[in-house]
Amino acid sequence: MVLASVEAKHQRLKNQREATSGPTDVCRTSPPSFYAQPNPLDPTRLQAARNATLRAAVWLLPITLAFLFVALSIRPVIHLQSDPPAEFLGECEHGSTPTRAAEDRAARAYWQSALRDVAAEVQVWSQPA
Repeated sequence: MVLASVEAKHQRLKNQREATSGPTDVCRTSPPSFYAQPNPLDPTRLQAARNATLRAAVWLLPITLAFLFVALSIRPVIHLQSDPPAEFLGECEHGSTPTRAAEDRAARAYWQSALRDVAAEVQVWSQPA
């Protein structure tokens, strides 16, 4: 009789445990969050990613090419007038005419030298490396 009551109590506890904990097979049960996560290798997701990449490339490629065209087309240009400005020659109130003429010739020669130097520097920078 004692053995029957112990077995009955054991069976009752076992039934309560199964009712509250659900199935005991760990392999068949998994947390619900595992199924809630999308599959990163799903073909529809991969196709959507490819389409987004192509849409970005369709816009990015022409913009990049236009930027490169503009960047390579624009070059700084240095223009110097062939005649020196009046401020370069200067105004001298004192001094004789021959001295003034010699200073004027020296200033113009210096200006022509500057023109040649600038032209040579532009040629050096415009040649491809």
